[in-house]
Amino acid sequence: MRIEGRQSSCAGDARRGSQSLLLLVLMALSCLTGCGGCSQTDAEKAAERKARDQEAIAAAKKKAEEEKKKEAFVVGRLTPLLSENLIETDGGVSLRLAKPGHWATTIQPMKANLGDFEGRITIAAVNPAGKPMPIPHTAYEMTSSRPAVLAKGRTKRVENELLIPSNAERLNVSSELTNSAGSLAKEPTTEPWTLMPSHQYFFMVLAREPSRYA
Repeated sequence: MRIEGRQSSCAGDARRGSQSLLLLVLMALSCLTGCGGCSQTDAEKAAERKARDQEAIAAAKKKAEEEKKKEAFVVGRLTPLLSENLIETDGGVSLRLAKPGHWATTIQPMKANLGDFEGRITIAAVNPAGKPMPIPHTAYEMTSSRPAVLAKGRTKRVENELLIPSNAERLNVSSELTNSAGSLAKEPTTEPWTLMPSHQYFFMVLAREPSRYA
């Protein structure tokens, strides 16, 4: 009985020793795997951060290049206010109708892309040579100039007034944007307008059904 008891105790010690050894091996493997995983995760995170930084730098460069490529100013068509809502069938743009001997209120959309801007917009009825047309029976020519104050990136409709010479047979209208120093901010434009015959007029109709008069 004593011998059997000693043998059983030895066997138990052996089993406990084996279990302890196995536990130590498992713990060591766990630590090795965990460290390897942590090291790999840190590397991946670093790579992701680097990729994001590179993308941000590339996006900033692209945006800067696009800003440089933008025109400093975008100046739209000079259009008489009264015919602004009359649209050409073919071109899909506003008709530019004016009556000789009458004043015409004009509208011109414009935008500054690179920064806030303070300048002037000057318009004139010009002859084929691009010179302002003289006022009939006088030695004077007429141009009309208005301030053009633009906030960066915002389109503004700038109004102006233009006297159409009563003796005009054809009409071209020039538009010129200058800065506060008087230098050209954008290349001037000259575009033809259509003269209305004497029997045509603009007039307002107040009606419940305006479509009847269209």
